Amino acid sequence: NLPVMGLRTFERIAINDEQLIAFDTRFSYQWLNGGWEMIDGSTDESYFEGNDSQFFWTTTYQGTGPNDKRFFATNFKADETQRMRVYDGTNWESFNPLVNAGTRLDTARILVPYWHRMLAIGTYENGIYYPARFRWSQIGDPNPVAGDAWREDMIGKGNFLDASTSESLVGIGFVKGVLVAYFERSTWILRHTGNQAYPFVAEQINAELGAESTFSMVPFDKVLIGLGNVGIHACNSLNVERIDDKIP
Repeated sequence: NLPVMGLRTFERIAINDEQLIAFDTRFSYQWLNGGWEMIDGSTDESYFEGNDSQFFWTTTYQGTGPNDKRFFATNFKADETQRMRVYDGTNWESFNPLVNAGTRLDTARILVPYWHRMLAIGTYENGIYYPARFRWSQIGDPNPVAGDAWREDMIGKGNFLDASTSESLVGIGFVKGVLVAYFERSTWILRHTGNQAYPFVAEQINAELGAESTFSMVPFDKVLIGLGNVGIHACNSLNVERIDDKIP
C-alpha cells in the first residue's frame, strides 16, 4: 500500500523479453505468475528509501560485455541511506563509483547511455550538488567493480563537463541521435566531438524555453516535446518553439 514511484522496463538480452519492474518508496517488484513479487527482498541493496516525490529513472545498458545487460536505477536521493542501484536480472547491487581518488558519485537525476558511455546527469558527488553537470564513464562497462570506470584522473576513463548556466538540468531526450537537455528555462544539446579525451560539448540552442518536469519528455520522430513554465515546447535539435499557441 505504498505509493508507486515507477513502472519501468528492463530490456533483457532475448528478443521480445522485456521485464516490467515496479518501484514504491521502499522496494522493487517484478510481475511473475499473475502477481507482483518483491525482488531479492532479503538484502540491504534491494531496499530503496525515498519519499513520494522521488520517482525512479532507469536505463538498460551493458555490463562486463555487450551480451550482459544490466538495469540501472536512481531515485535522486543523495545520502548514505540510499545509493543508485544496478540489477543483473537476479540481484541488486549498490552503484556508487569513484570519480577521482577521493570523491564518489552518490547519485544522479538521470542515467542514460550515449555514444557507448554511461552518462550521469545532474549529480551529487560527496554530498555536493552539481545541477548542470554531465558526467560520463569509460567506453563499455560502467559498473565500478574494477573501481576506475568513472575516474576523471585516469586517462581514457571517465570525465565531466558543466554547462555554463546556473539553472538546474531537468530532463533529457533524443532527436535523431542527438541528446537534448532541457534546463529550467533553456534548452541545450550535448554534442559528440569524436575526441576521446573530451568526447562531448554542451551547446545552448534556446535561452528562453526549458522544462519543469523530468518525466515530461515525449519523443517523436522529428521532435522532442517538453512541458515548460510557459507552455509546451518542441525541439528538433536545432530550434525550440512552442506548439500550444492555439490553446491560450
